[in-house]
Amino acid sequence: MDFSRGELLALAALGLFALLFFKPVVAGDGFGYYAILEGGVRDGTLNLSQQLRFNAVANGTEVMLWPATGTYFSQYAPGLALVSAPLYAVSLVLDDFRVFHVADAFFLQERGDILVHMAAVAVTSLAFAAAAVLLSLFLLRKIGLQKQAAAAVLLAFFGSPLIRYATYDLTYSHAVEAGLLAAAVYLFIVDDRKSFWAGALLGVMTLVRYSSVVFALPFAAYYLCRGKGGDAGKLVLGMLPFIAALALYWIALFGFPLISSYEASHIVQGTGSFLGLPSVSSLVAVLFSLSRDPPGLLWWTPLCIAALYGVWLWRNEKKWVLLSLFALLLLVTASSFNGTTGFSFSHRYFAALFIIYALGCGVLLKEFGRKARLALGAMACWTVLLFVLHLAGGFSGFPTLNSLWEFWVAQGNFGRLPQLVFEKLGLVRLLLQR
Repeated sequence: MDFSRGELLALAALGLFALLFFKPVVAGDGFGYYAILEGGVRDGTLNLSQQLRFNAVANGTEVMLWPATGTYFSQYAPGLALVSAPLYAVSLVLDDFRVFHVADAFFLQERGDILVHMAAVAVTSLAFAAAAVLLSLFLLRKIGLQKQAAAAVLLAFFGSPLIRYATYDLTYSHAVEAGLLAAAVYLFIVDDRKSFWAGALLGVMTLVRYSSVVFALPFAAYYLCRGKGGDAGKLVLGMLPFIAALALYWIALFGFPLISSYEASHIVQGTGSFLGLPSVSSLVAVLFSLSRDPPGLLWWTPLCIAALYGVWLWRNEKKWVLLSLFALLLLVTASSFNGTTGFSFSHRYFAALFIIYALGCGVLLKEFGRKARLALGAMACWTVLLFVLHLAGGFSGFPTLNSLWEFWVAQGNFGRLPQLVFEKLGLVRLLLQR
């Protein structure tokens, strides 16, 4: 497919940004996902007894014992490990060649494995992020927004949580979710008769994050309201093999198909259920919290909220499915620890809705022209600024807006920003072994 000059420039800008901030090593929740990957591919088992070292590396409980079966498990879903398995298997072959051994002792001590192995997950996530970008671009072309497509995709990337999870935290699952949902939405909007394949994509997405099963509801409701019960059935049929695989996975780990790894981890640690009924305060917290857990979506990535207005203005009845996806994700995140599970840059789970933000931006650009460009551009620049400031600040965990102000302005560190950003670039970090 041919790209316009504007689209090529937009893709080049995104590629350069991703290259500059690319981080190929495991971090944060990534240790839990990586333990599943290493156990399944390298050791050929779901019992992660050989991955206990990640608890010390990550300074947390990434692997724990389920006493009833004697199985060591990670609380995280297996989907990221599953989609990363092909490249990881290749990395196990590549490590036979000397050229792929880079500072092995350092990475083994700091991250628990060598670089070539860990990079397999990051590259996989990067591929899914690229798929989300390209599918969003193609979708905007299909619905008559060719002139706005390049700018809309560019704005959506820099103005949404994906800015971090497609560059610096690629061993989290959010870039993969964005790619899978983009593919499902693309199929649904371009040709809603491909409901089976949309269901299959949602099934894979459920393997990546269990709560994504609820995303099937708006699609199924659309088909039923249109009198297309057969397509609703095909959607469910496409998901079933993956739901069944998930049940078998839980049986293998816990001896019962209705105990998820998240629920099991809370049983083992005695912390109670991680789900509850969403309250008004938890819903508000997801969107407007000024704390770092959760960081309010509106304050860090306001473009995400503005883009919903663009979706609302879209003259197509399928917009209700897209708006419902946002509403369901809001309810799900508000139900988890009363909305406090988004400890991240902005509320990270909303990175999955990237294609919706791109579509909304495209509509706004078409409807309001220069005014929309200025407003959305300002929002994206704000998010980029926060991304750079919190990345370069070297904070312990994720900062709040107040702590960003304190470090950069009150303490007078703003003059050091270029140096600190330079030291966070991927290649520089590799050379300095940081």
